[in-house]
Amino acid sequence: MKFIMRFLLEWKRKTYPIAKIGQVLILVSIGQWSIFSPEIALSFFPDSWLSQISIDLSNKSIVHDIITVILIFFGLALIIFDIRNVQRKARTTAKVLVSGMSGTSTRFPNELLSWAEQNNSRELIELGVLDDGFNSIDSQVSKYNSEINSNMIKRFILHEDCNKLYLGGLARVPFLVAYGACFRAISAEVVYFDRFHREGDWKLLNDESESISFSEYDLDTLKPDSKGNIGLALGFSTAILKSQLPDFISGHTLILSPNIQLGRNLIKNQENLHLISGEVQNIIDRLSSLEGCEKVHLFLSVQSTLALDIGKRYQEGIHKNWIIHNYNGSLSEYDWAIELSKKGISKFKK
Repeated sequence: MKFIMRFLLEWKRKTYPIAKIGQVLILVSIGQWSIFSPEIALSFFPDSWLSQISIDLSNKSIVHDIITVILIFFGLALIIFDIRNVQRKARTTAKVLVSGMSGTSTRFPNELLSWAEQNNSRELIELGVLDDGFNSIDSQVSKYNSEINSNMIKRFILHEDCNKLYLGGLARVPFLVAYGACFRAISAEVVYFDRFHREGDWKLLNDESESISFSEYDLDTLKPDSKGNIGLALGFSTAILKSQLPDFISGHTLILSPNIQLGRNLIKNQENLHLISGEVQNIIDRLSSLEGCEKVHLFLSVQSTLALDIGKRYQEGIHKNWIIHNYNGSLSEYDWAIELSKKGISKFKK
């Protein structure tokens, strides 16, 4: 049963599922015509390639010809309808790549798309700027805010009834979260693609769900500090230690880990990704509602797609401002952060 279900799901994802039915109808029509067609006999003689052709019309029936013609025309109609329908829908498919890591190709992985989407989807929109050092933080903040103020997301990505969006990229976690927040109110279907470090290829998150969740945690004893700061740390790719957190927030931060072994690209199923980001949203809801809470600090060691989907959960009317911290591996510390609010982002200052 599992094999059958996987086969049906894969068949459903094909570029032209209805056209496949049309092809089957055409093959069936040809097959039934050949079975019930007139008998044709060829006679061969020495020194002659072909001397006689005889046709036996005794079993000939006009009904078989009519059925054959109907099936062929119906199959062709299905093929033409499906191709036009898929191509029309492909024009409502947008592609977005968040760029921010130097040395990484900014080519969109078109091989992830169906044939129709490759040829008919909208042009790639690239967000962010490449990281060229510490000074690039200011330029990335400025670029992000200019994109928000110019309403770039709506004007160039979601325009004309966009109903599907391929979203992925590589950048610093704070900027991935911020760009995810840009898509928090859209109605289009978001399809994430991720860069898998082991193979080095881009892939869709369509593997079987492993039901990854969080290990047990307790929010009841967590309180904000005297200035209203409270934190949430999520270690999925690597563990986050309390000693790595800034001193002012380390005693007021909930550290979460997955219920399985840590690893890069831990989540390979999009529905599982939504469940985890949804739980993060619920936790932030509770933290934001605590008395005295003014800012929620996030420390995230996660894959890029999870960072984007967590950002997509930002709710400006319910959540306090998010402070998303960046981890510097060479210094083994969180060295800078950005503050996310309804107005955009800014560099965080203690």
